[in-house]
Amino acid sequence: MAKTTTLPIPQTLKTAPVTLVNADGTGWKTLYTAGAEGAVVRVFGATCDDTVAANLRIGVDPGTGTVYQKGCVNIPIGAGTTGSVPTVDCLASVIMPQQGMDQTFKRTLQLGAGEVLKIAVLAAVGAGKVLTAMIELEEF
Repeated sequence: MAKTTTLPIPQTLKTAPVTLVNADGTGWKTLYTAGAEGAVVRVFGATCDDTVAANLRIGVDPGTGTVYQKGCVNIPIGAGTTGSVPTVDCLASVIMPQQGMDQTFKRTLQLGAGEVLKIAVLAAVGAGKVLTAMIELEEF
């Protein structure tokens, strides 16, 4: 974001979903690429209909081609898909305490210009199962 003495106001609100399936294996998959002015992720939820818990890795590529892992969040069996297990709030996880906070003390994830938010799993999602990650963000 360019240097300014004025308050930066979000210009665009976006939702970015991505799914991980068995064929994706354990490699990193792009969830979102920040624009020229950067972005702030306000909501980061994950659901999974697998019959085993998943471990969702969250990382950022600062534009160098190298992904730096920020944390790994446990996604319980049936999270967000059964009506009895809630969607996981990945930003609220105590596993990633280094996140910034907004004025209401809710954790956020800041992305600089061109930074790429990526996700992966420690073990491949089961055959015929889907892990979905969805973010809601503000672009500057």
